[in-house]
Amino acid sequence: MLSATDDHEYTFPRTKKSKLKLYPKHFEWRTDQAKMMNLIYRQYTVPKTQHQPLIIEAPTGTGKSLGYTLPLAYLARHEDRQVVIATDTVLLQSQLMSQTLPLLNDILPFHINAVVVKGKQHYLDLNRFFDVLETSRTVQTVPADQTQAAGLADTNDNRRLR
Repeated sequence: MLSATDDHEYTFPRTKKSKLKLYPKHFEWRTDQAKMMNLIYRQYTVPKTQHQPLIIEAPTGTGKSLGYTLPLAYLARHEDRQVVIATDTVLLQSQLMSQTLPLLNDILPFHINAVVVKGKQHYLDLNRFFDVLETSRTVQTVPADQTQAAGLADTNDNRRLR
């Protein structure tokens, strides 16, 4: 979730010149990324398009992450609302939190806050974990010489498997 903090009014950079002012000096201009930013911003600010779906597909290297987070950050700031970004992978969540959002906070004239919300499948079920521990206590201990013969022994300290 993205939310912006401060009370100043900021204007979304619609032109190439205004976007380039935001970008760090080492950043390359990506025309498709800039088009994507403008499409997304217009989608939520032009009444005629607000209720129409917008689907954007772009190849790797287009700059999609910055392409959608920058206009959404301005929208969150302007509308004083939170934005939810749903990702398909934990890797993309990590990339957004460790790379894209810090970059946004470096280049935007305002600060944004972000949190990651994960589904229950990403957390340990304590009841199931306890059941596994209880079950492992009842498993028969195998002598070390049999585990070595089967190639199952821990090569560091030859612990017995349970």
